[in-house]
Amino acid sequence: MNKLFSTLVALLLLAAGGYPLKTEASKGSNPDKTDVEAERAALLRTDAEFSKASAAKNAAEAFAAYLADDALQLPAGANAVFGRAAILAGMADSSNYVLTWQPMKADEE
Repeated sequence: MNKLFSTLVALLLLAAGGYPLKTEASKGSNPDKTDVEAERAALLRTDAEFSKASAAKNAAEAFAAYLADDALQLPAGANAVFGRAAILAGMADSSNYVLTWQPMKADEE
């Protein structure tokens, strides 16, 4: 269970922070004039929706809805898993596992 949890947390971090997020706030905007607060709010909203999807269905279905095609999974003590399809295939036996969280902060680096 701990290995699954650490894998899901790593995926969550990659999904939330490692992939460019296209939000309503950034569509058609000039990159130099991005509304940072709107982007932060959009990221927190998306993260909360991701958590709600996991609670309503299960973690595997939520990840299926939110993973990018080129996602990368970094499981603890194992080789990296490349691609959405391969990651989801590895989650097939966790259909009853629910992962929930409350996003607290979104920041930029």
